[in-house]
Amino acid sequence: MGDSFEESIKKRLDELNNVSCTSFRCKQHKYIIINQIENMILYLNEINRVETRLVDLNSNLENNGTILEIMKNETKDSDNYLSDQTNHFSVESYQLDELNNNKNMIDKNMKLYLNQLKKLFYIILTLTIIYYILISFKPPNQ
Repeated sequence: MGDSFEESIKKRLDELNNVSCTSFRCKQHKYIIINQIENMILYLNEINRVETRLVDLNSNLENNGTILEIMKNETKDSDNYLSDQTNHFSVESYQLDELNNNKNMIDKNMKLYLNQLKKLFYIILTLTIIYYILISFKPPNQ
């Protein structure tokens, strides 16, 4: 998530805070919508934290794969050691494949989750804008 996206959200939140309401119902809806947007900002921050953690985990996974490849190459130089370690490295290779599969699944699920949160947030923003447009056309109380 870029800074401009978060800045846009905060700008919209400030605009919403500046909308004046006189009726209790309007104030109540405004409070609920502001609360929802603030919660979405918290969710977006959590998503950013998780994305950072995923990048760290991907880096660690790549480093582990590199170390495993180096270890495999070193064992090929020693026939005796290779015969003792073949099963061990095949298990590690399988585990590395499993880790890669898990990483790919986590990446895919996080992307889906992020897209769903973005869509939900845009829906809330759209509904907020529509709501305040409708309120602006309401005749003043007499």
